[in-house]
Amino acid sequence: MIIFLLILVFVAVAVGLVWYFLSHDKGEKEPVGALWVALGFGFTGGIVAALLENLLLPSRNLSSAAPLATIFGSTLAIGAIEESCKFIPLALFIYPKRYFNEYSDGIIYFAIVGLGFGLPENILYTLYFGAGAGFYRVLLTPLFHAATTALVGFWLVKAKLGRQSWARAWWALGLVILLHGLYDFGLTSGRLALELMSAVITIGLSVAMFVFYTRANRLDQAALAAKAPSVSAPASFQAPATNDPALSYVPVNSIIPVATSQAAVTNPALPDVISPSGGGKAIFSLVCGVVGLAGGLVLPIVGLVLGGAGIVLGSLTRHSSKRSISTAGLIISSLAFIASIGAWVYYIQHG
Repeated sequence: MIIFLLILVFVAVAVGLVWYFLSHDKGEKEPVGALWVALGFGFTGGIVAALLENLLLPSRNLSSAAPLATIFGSTLAIGAIEESCKFIPLALFIYPKRYFNEYSDGIIYFAIVGLGFGLPENILYTLYFGAGAGFYRVLLTPLFHAATTALVGFWLVKAKLGRQSWARAWWALGLVILLHGLYDFGLTSGRLALELMSAVITIGLSVAMFVFYTRANRLDQAALAAKAPSVSAPASFQAPATNDPALSYVPVNSIIPVATSQAAVTNPALPDVISPSGGGKAIFSLVCGVVGLAGGLVLPIVGLVLGGAGIVLGSLTRHSSKRSISTAGLIISSLAFIASIGAWVYYIQHG
């Protein structure tokens, strides 16, 4: 009965995430068939990844009794296999599609492929290892696979809309492979500090997914505003007749303001596109925070350096147009800095 309830929780979380994304999508509605295709890509990718891992990775390398370097090498390989099986097939399929045309699409479709991959995995782990494993995964992994792939998908659609190369998407894929490897490494190591690192990684990635989805919606709204027709006064407009000489002439522009260009249409989201100042620093602050939080529990100096850099960059961009991302970066970087100090003290006290 408990196992059945845990499976229902996994399904409810997956359905709830899809509902949230689709209900908050302000642009063109996604084809239902395409959403199911993305889910199918995730399910198929999970099967392929499992076959590759069983073929290439000896189980002894994932034992907590193995040397840490051996464990990390194996978990990094798992991260590379799983993230590649999730991202690459869907990316090649969906990139040229006409409906893959908004920033939010990168989050939606690639989160769904992650759910198609992660949901069966969570259910199988619960059925095979029991309720204890199910509780553990309910707390840590319900959104993990969705988050890692969604973040890469955002950079892919950004490359398409900006007519750029896939370079940033490949960099993002490399980053999530590293985080995925660190996450599995912490869970496999059997060491409390490293297990805490894994919890921090999965929470940080889940938060980052929602932050980037909010940013994607803002970019979509700004793009729509930029495409809206400008408002101008008709050439034949005449001021209303009046007997009052003081009011016999009223300038046209005082009644109907003329928008001299599309960019002049007032929209609170528009500066996010035409004035991207601070965007790179805000994103880098968030990246520093997530990586510093993950790595700082293993090597405290990494968390101190990256956390400190993220705090500085987040503070500098706190009042920019990217304030939502800079705020997230500032918070996560601060946590990375504090956690690294705690890890340093722990390592000193325990030799």
